[in-house]
Amino acid sequence: KPDHLESLKELAHLAQVDEDYEQAVEFLKTALKFDPEDASACSELGDLYEAQGKLDQAQEYWKKTIDLEPDGDAAEYAREKLEEVAESGEDGAGQGGAGKDSNA
Repeated sequence: KPDHLESLKELAHLAQVDEDYEQAVEFLKTALKFDPEDASACSELGDLYEAQGKLDQAQEYWKKTIDLEPDGDAAEYAREKLEEVAESGEDGAGQGGAGKDSNA
């Protein structure tokens, strides 16, 4: 349902403007349930995770953006974001092992 998708993405944008990143993430994750191959929603999720300092998740969604639409504008942007993170040395490794290999 394209109308629902666009509405969810708009709600996510409004939540992001209000710096309610967690709500914005929820809206975009719901949008991806309707269309798991929405590259722009994946890219936006990457940005939201970056804003929260969750670089592992940010990189995951930027990589997914590239996989979904390698030649699109969203993928070009995602490549730039991944390069920025790599150049800054903040690849998620400095997050106290909070990634998938963390010992709970």
